[in-house]
Amino acid sequence: MILSLCESYFGGNMNLKKVRKDSHMTLSELGTVFSVSESTIHHYESGRRKLDINVLIKYADYFNVSIDYLVGRENESTAYERPNSLTEIEFSNACKLRIIDKDIRDSVINIINELYKHTPVRERH
Repeated sequence: MILSLCESYFGGNMNLKKVRKDSHMTLSELGTVFSVSESTIHHYESGRRKLDINVLIKYADYFNVSIDYLVGRENESTAYERPNSLTEIEFSNACKLRIIDKDIRDSVINIINELYKHTPVRERH
C-alpha cells in the first residue's frame, strides 16, 4: 500500500510543470539549473520518469514550495513571490544560488561583494 501510494505521487508530479511555468522558466532553463536535459525535465513533469527524493527536494528548494505541494498533496503553494525590485534575471540567479554547493555559493557571493566594492557609488542601487 505505501509503495503504491508513493509511486502514484512520485509518478504523477502534478505541480512540477505548474511551478516551472509560474516562474516563467523554460524546460531548457530548468534543465540547465539541474544539469539535466530538457527531455528529462519534460519526463519528470509528465510522469514518464519518476523522481527520486533528492531531485524532489531540489525542486522544492529551488521553487521555495513544499514537497507536498509538488506531489499534489496540498492545493496551495507557499511559493515565494519575486520582489518587484528584482528583475527576472536577478530573481532567477538568486534562486540558483540556493541549490548550488555551499562552497561555490560562498565563492560567488564573495566575488559579487568584491565587484560591488569597486562599483562607483552613482551606479549602486
